[in-house]
Amino acid sequence: MIVLSVGASAQRGRRGGGPAVDLGVPLATNAILQNPAPYYGKQVTVSAGVSETFSKTTFLVDQWKAVGVKDVAPIGHPILVIAPYMTASLDQRNYLLIRGELVKLDPTAIARISADYKLDLDPAIGAKYFGQPVLLTTSVINSVYTELARKPIPPPTASELSLATAMKTINPAFAELKTAADESKADLVKQDLAKLKPAFMQTEAIWDDLGQGSAGQWSRDALEHTASMERGIAAGDWGAVKTSAAKLNTLCQNCHGTFRERQEDGTFRIKPGTF
Repeated sequence: MIVLSVGASAQRGRRGGGPAVDLGVPLATNAILQNPAPYYGKQVTVSAGVSETFSKTTFLVDQWKAVGVKDVAPIGHPILVIAPYMTASLDQRNYLLIRGELVKLDPTAIARISADYKLDLDPAIGAKYFGQPVLLTTSVINSVYTELARKPIPPPTASELSLATAMKTINPAFAELKTAADESKADLVKQDLAKLKPAFMQTEAIWDDLGQGSAGQWSRDALEHTASMERGIAAGDWGAVKTSAAKLNTLCQNCHGTFRERQEDGTFRIKPGTF
């Protein structure tokens, strides 16, 4: 009954849009161990129970089979899990939903994926599993859908805080501007442009200080679009105003998609590798 209820819960999570959605290729532990080669370097998901714990961040998981009427036992195909950012104790009575990259147990492979993690595995156990497939996790979800092993979000840098401040001005001001432009309300458009211009100047300075010239150029292009809208208002050319507003919208979306990354807590940070 335990196995059946856990399996059904995992399937409902995948169908229902809960935390189990899009968690990589779903695999059984025996499928991985019998033919691991196709899965190395790929994100996979295992729904299994804990069969043995070695340390705070390392443990074995295995599928379970019914033993008698009330008990279950591992089927005998355990796989080693390394969870560098484990934050809670493991539930050993119910299945876990574990997502991560399949790698061979090797310090180089682990360092490539999690450079700030030091493997806390007993040397004798490490020697036993060296070169074997292990699951280096980015997520461990328990039976009540609580995340146990998500990498903590680092605090924002000074540049990211400044960028977030600018975005808090840009987003609402531009939304108001689009509505005002559609309704040809010159005074409101001018008010929003007065908010947008210093905010775009701020983003330009932030990106230039980070050495990201292309993002800085997009900020300068945004300033040019605001100037174009000012000229359009002065000439009474609302078609030109709306065209510039549409171009500015596209530019902002492109910049955001290229240089910004949404975190698990809903905040945005600068994408790694873009500065």
